[in-house]
Amino acid sequence: MIIILKYFFLIGLTISHPFEPLPLETDTETGTVILVVEGIEANKAGSLSAGIFTKEFFPETGKAAYERYVKVEGATMEIHFDEIPAGEYSAAVFHDLDNNGKLRTNLLGLPREPIGFSRDARIRMGPPSYYDAVFRVNADEAITLTITLR
Repeated sequence: MIIILKYFFLIGLTISHPFEPLPLETDTETGTVILVVEGIEANKAGSLSAGIFTKEFFPETGKAAYERYVKVEGATMEIHFDEIPAGEYSAAVFHDLDNNGKLRTNLLGLPREPIGFSRDARIRMGPPSYYDAVFRVNADEAITLTITLR
């Protein structure tokens, strides 16, 4: 009987005083990622779509943890990502020739628009693996990666 009373007491306590969620950490250690994109067809219209991905979503268009869209202004451009939490990521950039926000592919699923990945990871019979393109962001540091569009 005492055990049952303790059980109901705990349920009542939980209902009357719900647990407070832990506050979000605001002092997250962050770094900067600078993507130097080469091989841009500057004579063509469009924009660059750049994304920094976690392992779960690499390299799905529209599922990047951090994204930037910038107008093409030259054959080589820099894209800056500030305040990226320290950790491992992969990056992908494509030249969105028609500005539709999507990577156009052929019937086999291969890109019809120029695309490149961090660590110069290559497309073979599909997208490169996350581990072929992975890099590390360290707190209070900037990392510069060169991505060549192909």
